[in-house]
Amino acid sequence: MPQSAANEFAPAAPPPAGAGGASASTLVQLEGKKRPVGRAASFFLIFVICAICGLQFAYRSGARQSQLDESRRATVNIARATAEHAERTVDIVSSVLFGVVERAEVDGTGPSNFPRLHALLKARVAQTRGLLGIFVYDEQGRWVITSLDQVEPGANNADRPYFKYHQTHTDRGLHIGVPVRSRSSGLWILPVSRRINHPDGSFAGVVLATIRTDYFQHYYNGFDIGKAGGIFIALDDGTLIARRPMLTDVTGSSLKGGAVFTLVDQGHDSGTVMRVALVDQVERLYSFRRVRGYPLVIAASLAKQEIYAQWWIDTWRQCGALAVLLATLGWLGARLFRQISLRDRLEVELRNSRAALEDSVGKLELIATTDALTGLKNRRYLDERLAGELARAARDALPVALIMLDVDFFKRYNDTYGHPAGDACLKLVSDVVARAAQRGADVAARFGGEEFVVFLANTNLDGARAVAEGICAAVRALQAPHRGSDFGIVTISAGVVAGVPVQGDGGGSLIEAADAALYAAKRQGRDRVSPPPPPPADSAPAVPRPACAEA
Repeated sequence: MPQSAANEFAPAAPPPAGAGGASASTLVQLEGKKRPVGRAASFFLIFVICAICGLQFAYRSGARQSQLDESRRATVNIARATAEHAERTVDIVSSVLFGVVERAEVDGTGPSNFPRLHALLKARVAQTRGLLGIFVYDEQGRWVITSLDQVEPGANNADRPYFKYHQTHTDRGLHIGVPVRSRSSGLWILPVSRRINHPDGSFAGVVLATIRTDYFQHYYNGFDIGKAGGIFIALDDGTLIARRPMLTDVTGSSLKGGAVFTLVDQGHDSGTVMRVALVDQVERLYSFRRVRGYPLVIAASLAKQEIYAQWWIDTWRQCGALAVLLATLGWLGARLFRQISLRDRLEVELRNSRAALEDSVGKLELIATTDALTGLKNRRYLDERLAGELARAARDALPVALIMLDVDFFKRYNDTYGHPAGDACLKLVSDVVARAAQRGADVAARFGGEEFVVFLANTNLDGARAVAEGICAAVRALQAPHRGSDFGIVTISAGVVAGVPVQGDGGGSLIEAADAALYAAKRQGRDRVSPPPPPPADSAPAVPRPACAEA
């Protein structure tokens, strides 16, 4: 800052006496600069601590949600697997019952058929996993044939709900009843039955298959659901069939009003919900699914406490590490303040170096894309710009134009006046060409030798022809002597092409078309633009324009 400007802001004081006064003034100025830097460093340190705490909170919140999402996917997959298992099990039992019903109705259940039917039922039980027994009852509920080796004398199941159901319902479909204790084995079973009819369609009895409820429990034991997780299968009315873990006297109890059956009663076939269990009051994440084709509902659950157990361990560990990190940051903050001045000096040097580098890069880029003689853009720059501008015009369906220009009889000019004069002539012409590129997207370039190119964006043929005519007229108006030319002055010829480019055209076809138009102008006599404008529709036939020698 100039001394006079500095004095404007200095407090009134006696002039310093000697070098000591100058040193004191310098220290005051430095101290005034250090205070804002110190405050900025303090704010920065506070910001860093708050940012780290905020990021840690966001990260742990995201990890918690990820843990919940992973557990949700796990329960959904377990529910799907157990539902498919239940569906396959009931499908197999249904197929077995269908065959037994058909055999009983066709062959009858008389004493003559007893050995064969008994052997069939026994074989089916042995072949079907989870199946405890198969029983055939007559219309009075009496045991006719079973898969057991002995039939209990006088045994009657007419009081069972499934038997009463088939007595009062004529449908032949599969019926799944409420779980009961088997009278033959004392185990909890799921009764699956079909109706038997007499030839006249009247009720003839029931075929019953009993599935052990612990068969489902054994299958559920194969899933990793933690210590407090659970899996259950129930009828769609809420009656519990089997559960893991199995509690005493819960088979056959109702789950109505629980989280799962609240959604089932609302018509949902599947879903996931976090609720407290009715059976043991443990909060769990439940995923449930109806069993396709049967009145069964499967649910798998993971305890909320176990879902987040590992998350809590990781969170406490990371909070401890964060505390150590923040203590370290406090210590480093003190060292940071001492490094501020050095950092500022380095930043100034870096900015200066960067500015010098950017300036050098800009100069090199200008040299690499500019023709040294004329100052116009060179062929390399033209090719790169053409590719980009043509792609943009093709995408937006906009026309572009290219003007190819050539100095007439330039070889004669060099032979007559010499190459230095030829260079001066090219420079003179290039100044005129440069003025044609008025807009940011337009490009004026030296194509090579005495040839120049003007690219015009968003321009049709008439507009490009007008620009080319203007360039020819401007060069003609220079009245630069040229003894080797038929016109006596320096002139140029121009070829114009315009249109909407297609995708993938890098500019080669446009340049070839413009070059062909340029040579057409040469063949037509030079000092002209090709193609010429069309004659007006209502005018007389146009007379070819002479070679502008009079200009």
